[in-house]
Amino acid sequence: MNSPEQLLEIKDLSDGHRVRLLLRGELDLSTTGDLQRVLDGACGCEEILLDLSDLTFIDSSGISLFLTAHKKATADGQKFVLRFPAPSVLKAFEVGGVADFLVIES
Repeated sequence: MNSPEQLLEIKDLSDGHRVRLLLRGELDLSTTGDLQRVLDGACGCEEILLDLSDLTFIDSSGISLFLTAHKKATADGQKFVLRFPAPSVLKAFEVGGVADFLVIES
């Protein structure tokens, strides 16, 4: 359940072979822990797909979380994909110099 003051909503649309999460709101220092807890439970799946189409803001802590999760998933033989980032989020990846290190599908 999400309260009105909650800055990040994580909707889990996973099936048995992949983790699929829809992120809505803001991913920053105050909300990365919520997503980290969900990603920590993603072991054993073939791929992790994060739909970022409704993510309105990301800061360096969110970008760092994605880089760390990508590195861990790759080491575990999983595919880690960021899908449909909003223009402001994609711009943050580009300005941060990390767009080439992540799998991003538009």
